[in-house]
Amino acid sequence: MRDLFQDWVLVVSRGGKTNRLGALRTLFVSSEEEGMKMIETVEKVRIRRGYVRVPV
Repeated sequence: MRDLFQDWVLVVSRGGKTNRLGALRTLFVSSEEEGMKMIETVEKVRIRRGYVRVPV
């Protein structure tokens, strides 16, 4: 998505189901394509760790 200054950003949220530990990171990317590549990379890691993709 684009921020207030029209820069491309990727917001990554992490946290546990059983505790309140978590983090919200905003990563700046140079283009929409770079952001999509980062999303694919994060998705691959999460699937490898046992996460299940939930359709929206």
